Amino acid sequence: MVDNESTPSPSGCETQNVTSDTAGVTFTCSATSAGGTASESVTVKRDATAPTISAVATSAPNANGWYNSNVTVQFTCNDNLSGVISCPTDEILSSEGAAVSSTAQTITDQAGNSSAASNVVTVKIDETAPVVTVTGVSNGASYTVGSVPA
Repeated sequence: MVDNESTPSPSGCETQNVTSDTAGVTFTCSATSAGGTASESVTVKRDATAPTISAVATSAPNANGWYNSNVTVQFTCNDNLSGVISCPTDEILSSEGAAVSSTAQTITDQAGNSSAASNVVTVKIDETAPVVTVTGVSNGASYTVGSVPA
C-alpha cells in the first residue's frame, strides 16, 4: 500500500496461510489515510484432496456366478470440493472366459489432483449355448424291448 501524502493505517493486510481445503475464503486488506480508505479483496480456493473412482458391474450373474451376455461396468466418480473433470464412460466386457476383467481407470479433479486407480471388476462370461449330441442310437430306428442300445 502506498500513499505519498500521508501514512496509511492498514487493516487485515498481514500474511495469511490457507492450510485446509476450502471452497473459498475471502481476505480483505484495507488502508486508511488522510486521503480516505481503500480496500482490496481476494478469494482463495484450496483443494488438496484427491478424487475417488470405483467400478461395479451393473447386473448380477446367474446363480452359478456366470453371465451369458455382455457385462456393463459402470464407474462412479466423486470429489467433494472442486469436482471431477470427467468420469469414464461405461466399459462393456464382451470376451468369453472365466476371468474377464475391466480396465482400471483414474480421474483428475478441477484442482489437478489425481485419483488412485479404480478397482478392477472380474467376471465370468459364457455366451455359447451348450451342444447336445446323442450317440449309440439312430433316429427312426427300431430296438427290441429290453435291449439297451450302446
